[in-house]
Amino acid sequence: MSPVTLSVCIPVYNCREHIAQAVDSVLQQTCRDFELIIIDNCSDDGTYELLSGYVDPRIKLLRNATNIGACGNWNRVLREFSGRYLKILCADDILYPDCLERQLAVLDAADDAVMLVASGRDIINEQGRKVFRRHYPGSSGRVAGHEVIRKIVCRGTNIIGEVSSVLIRREAIARAGEFDGSIPYVIDLDYWVRVLQNGDLLVMSEYLSAYRVSSASWSVAITATQAENFSTFITKINEIYGIALSPLDIFAGRLMSRLNSLLRRVFYSVYLR
Repeated sequence: MSPVTLSVCIPVYNCREHIAQAVDSVLQQTCRDFELIIIDNCSDDGTYELLSGYVDPRIKLLRNATNIGACGNWNRVLREFSGRYLKILCADDILYPDCLERQLAVLDAADDAVMLVASGRDIINEQGRKVFRRHYPGSSGRVAGHEVIRKIVCRGTNIIGEVSSVLIRREAIARAGEFDGSIPYVIDLDYWVRVLQNGDLLVMSEYLSAYRVSSASWSVAITATQAENFSTFITKINEIYGIALSPLDIFAGRLMSRLNSLLRRVFYSVYLR
């Protein structure tokens, strides 16, 4: 079998209610040259049994011998995929039918210094209702990595998007290494920053996926510590990654992270009741 162009990987734990919708959204893509790797992290709610019922040659279903934690399962994804490009899809998120085709076309046409592409995404609630949309703050097109990183800090949040809205080159992963779960709220954003130290971002204006916020979401579970996590992340960028930030950047980032945390709590209280 010849290598696939693109790998879609779904790390999953106890997501029986939504996992079929996520898997089906991949299988129904207009792009056909992909593999779908699903790694079950010892679910005990029937998720693995449901997934075992799929019969499709593009699917590779794996199961960890023991629960290795969310970050551990994301890192197993990085060891298992074989494509030239990777998309990680959260188990309760959805790809729109032309997501892979459109993102692949953009990244494939770009030069090797472009490490990842990000599109807009709809935010949906537990029932799948769209509640609002999010996209990169600025015009579409190529943005220098250092510019994106500074804007991330000053905005105090993930302006690129969650893993489901991003497509990344294999070469970028080889340089960035594994996910670091030491600051849970920014596990994906921390990775984007490491990637963008070595290249640029391509921003797409189209909305090509849906990110579900539910009472079981990881992001909801750690709401109370989000601002603290982001403040620690700013210190990591400045001191460990050695990216020069001005005192004003740091002040703005910490202030905005607290405001963003407050707004999220309001949002969750309204839409997750």
